[in-house]
Amino acid sequence: MYVFSPQACLDAFEAYTAELKTNPKAECPLQISVRKTKNPTQCTYLQVTMKAVPVTTKPQTKPTPVKAPFILSISEEDDPIYITADIPDPNDPEKKAASKFGPVFNTTINDCGKLGELYDKYLDPEWARQIAQIVATEGTPMYQSTTPINPLVKRVNSSKNTVPVEHRGKPKENPVIRFKPDFGKWPSKHPKEILRDTQKTQIFDFTKSVKNPKTGLLQGPLAVDKRGKPLAKETCHEIIKRGGRIRKVHIYLDSGSQSETYISWQQLLGKTYYEPPAPARHSDEQEADEADAMQEEFAAPTEEPVQQPQEDAADMVMNSMGL
Repeated sequence: MYVFSPQACLDAFEAYTAELKTNPKAECPLQISVRKTKNPTQCTYLQVTMKAVPVTTKPQTKPTPVKAPFILSISEEDDPIYITADIPDPNDPEKKAASKFGPVFNTTINDCGKLGELYDKYLDPEWARQIAQIVATEGTPMYQSTTPINPLVKRVNSSKNTVPVEHRGKPKENPVIRFKPDFGKWPSKHPKEILRDTQKTQIFDFTKSVKNPKTGLLQGPLAVDKRGKPLAKETCHEIIKRGGRIRKVHIYLDSGSQSETYISWQQLLGKTYYEPPAPARHSDEQEADEADAMQEEFAAPTEEPVQQPQEDAADMVMNSMGL
């Protein structure tokens, strides 16, 4: 399983941009394509690949780009991902609407280093361009020119009345990126044996983690809730707080989907090492009521892929947040 660092992806996009000046037919390193399903009237799945130099522990005299399902890797040496909004408590009646569709981890393009640069400069605009191209040429009944494309970067505040009047519908000073944890398990027929029947999102305590002297890999205990249990969908709001940092993670970007309502790209957190907030560290981004953040329903497909099980979480459709 290949994974790519944000810097390797930036390098690939910059090389592509330079090549375009002399070769209009240069191939973009990011490729989005349609995967046919048995029931396309319900949901159409998308495959996403990246061609870049993968992360490796082996010395390379001449790094070679590889085309593979798109999985980003943030190491503890990379810029951390700062969490810029608390997760609503699903047990709080006032936050019920915000927590209805599960937890979401928020950051901004200015709070995650090279990852933010990658999303802002390349992934978000290229996603919009390629999806518009697919919508225009695919020609299946599910593809309608009026179907909204869910952006990767939320650049505009919501217009709903839960957002302060002076910010409604206005551009965000610090555009938002959202990642989704999934505490369910990978299917038993996943093409990557190492992932079969394992929990998709596992959150580890970075402060108690150390590097294995033999493998050089970071190892540590699972982060736990107030009852000493591993974090779950219902309890991760207790520990994941505004100002905390994701120090190491795999982000699965290898699939997306189109429902009758939205076209969206999965931003799934895999194995995640989390560090609690430092005092007084937070984003200056204007916060709105969290209940406005999750008002739009996810468009869930009715069938779960078997041959490409990494796409079974690809139905996450989220409208622009008012955070």
